[in-house]
Amino acid sequence: MIQKAKERLSARHVETPEPATLSLTLPILVAAADESRDELQDLWARLLAAAADPARAGDFRRAFIDAVKRMDPLDAAVLSCMPARGGRIGGSDLNAVAEELHISRDQLDVSRDNLRKLELLMGDVTISSLTAFGREFLRAVSD
Repeated sequence: MIQKAKERLSARHVETPEPATLSLTLPILVAAADESRDELQDLWARLLAAAADPARAGDFRRAFIDAVKRMDPLDAAVLSCMPARGGRIGGSDLNAVAEELHISRDQLDVSRDNLRKLELLMGDVTISSLTAFGREFLRAVSD
C-alpha cells in the first residue's frame, strides 16, 4: 500500500511529499493492514498519497478515513463510476452501471444506499448524485 501511494505521488509529479501527520497516517495504515480486497487497498493507498501531497493535504478530511472504513469493494466501484457520468446516475443509466460492473440492480441499489449513508451520495432510488463531501472525497483520491 505504501508503494502504491508513492507511485500515485510520483504520477502527480510530487517530488518531495510532506510527511503526513500521525493522526492521519496511523488510522490509514491500521485500517489498510486488515484489508485484503484490492478495491479498498487502492483507496487506502490513494488516501495515504493525498495526505502526503502538499497540494492536497490541506483539504484532507479525517471523515474520508471513516468513509472508507465503512465501504465495501462494490461501493468503491460504484463511486468510481460517478465522475464519468457527471456525478450522477439514474434512470436507465442504473442498468448500464449494473451491467458495466457485472452486478445485479439490487446489488447496485444496496451500494448506492450505503454511499448515501456515508454522505457521499444524495438522492433516492431513481437518481443519485454526488454530495459536496463526495466530490471532495473523489478530488482527494483522484489522479
